[in-house]
Amino acid sequence: MLMKNYQLFLSIILLVAISCKTEFRKDRIPERLQGGVVLKSNELEADDPDHAIQLARISFSKGNYNAAIDHLLPFYEENQEDFQLANHLAYAYFNNERPELAAPIMEELDKDAVQTPMYLANKAFQSWYSDNLPAALSFITYALNIDPNHPGYRAMSGDIKLALGDTTEALKDYQKSLDMKMQQSLLDKMVMNAYGIREFDLAFYYLRKSYENDPQAEKVLYHAALLHYAIDQKDTANYLIDKAIDANNTEQYQITRAEWLRDDRRYTDALEVTDELIQNDSTSVAAWMLKGRILSDQYRYYSARDAFEKVVEYDSSNTIALQELEKLEKKIAYLRIQKQREENRRLIEELKPIERINQ
Repeated sequence: MLMKNYQLFLSIILLVAISCKTEFRKDRIPERLQGGVVLKSNELEADDPDHAIQLARISFSKGNYNAAIDHLLPFYEENQEDFQLANHLAYAYFNNERPELAAPIMEELDKDAVQTPMYLANKAFQSWYSDNLPAALSFITYALNIDPNHPGYRAMSGDIKLALGDTTEALKDYQKSLDMKMQQSLLDKMVMNAYGIREFDLAFYYLRKSYENDPQAEKVLYHAALLHYAIDQKDTANYLIDKAIDANNTEQYQITRAEWLRDDRRYTDALEVTDELIQNDSTSVAAWMLKGRILSDQYRYYSARDAFEKVVEYDSSNTIALQELEKLEKKIAYLRIQKQREENRRLIEELKPIERINQ
């Protein structure tokens, strides 16, 4: 019964997607940052540091950390000793995945080490970016002990538990965070987490919640496409991925489309997608990686090697590309040996008549 309801829901999405009244178009989709609605930073201007912090908190609730930085940074530059300003700015930088900018601020904050929930969350971020997940979990748990009703800290706890491999507990934290505040970015994450552990009924459930929360979100189409592909409804999946690309032509969506073409052994079509992505961005690691795999599938080992070398050129620590290159070198070496053997056989056959004459 649940599955039928989800199928009905997705049928509604399809109708919405092709309706002229609610067509998924780029100009109808709000700008996004990590799933949150982006407010223009100049819509509101702070009058003083306290006002800047208030506006930053509003931006945090919207998932718009760029706007928060815009509000906080001018006042922080004037007074770097203001603990609250520094704390909020570090939090914005960490959430915006810019730990290198948060690091010097944290050095100053650590001198005072006032155990506020936000400071502890920042310490959790710092530990996380340093690959010390147990410490990160300890810090965010401490923050939640002080402020148990903060949806952002609860969601972060879920992120850390997920990174530690505790998917069940991570999903519990995400649900608690949603109960406190419905967040589109978190709904998107929960869809993908359930998808990742192949709990498709649960994934469809969160997908419905995501659609109800923001019917115009193109990620609903993308996630619906992934789920349909996972349950082997490929025609519907291909239709949905095309609609998602029409709504927002991102590299991620195009890579997914190319991967599906590769799965169907439509190598020429898949290469057209990767080549177009590379033409638009010659440093695209994802496009070069997929191109290398497609070429390898076609036994075009030398060209595949060139593609993986491009991956390493732009991402020198990419272990997958390095492993692929190692495999390809072995295959190429084997082909060289085979070629040399064939050449030796040919020479032997050519020399046989001469040997007979000499005899």
